Amino acid sequence: MFDSATVWVVQASDSARLTAEIADSRRKQEVGLSGRPSLGHDHAMLFEFDAERSGDDGFWMVGTKMPLDIAFMDGAGVIRKILGMDVCDEAHAVDDCPGYFPGVPYWSALEVERGWFAEQGLGVGAHLGIIR
Repeated sequence: MFDSATVWVVQASDSARLTAEIADSRRKQEVGLSGRPSLGHDHAMLFEFDAERSGDDGFWMVGTKMPLDIAFMDGAGVIRKILGMDVCDEAHAVDDCPGYFPGVPYWSALEVERGWFAEQGLGVGAHLGIIR
């Protein structure tokens, strides 16, 4: 269902490589990582949008079975915000699960295993490069 690409996250002298599944349609974005038991340490999901999204447009973890970190990128691929997201049991309705809102406009978002960014020494200001 998802195409994949190699994603490099680079900040100063630190960099890391991921294999990312691409959620580039509304349907793929709605499905995301829901229902999966794990992601894999060097894997990610990259959400790409056709237009800039408001910082009030967020993500929910309904049906997602693993805690994640999510990075929100501007149009140039620069990380502007990183949030940790907790599991929300799939028995809950969307309204019962917390939303995660970056508070900054974004064009794309990258979900990885919780703690990945900190482990790699990467954070706000890092840049994403995508090889398809």
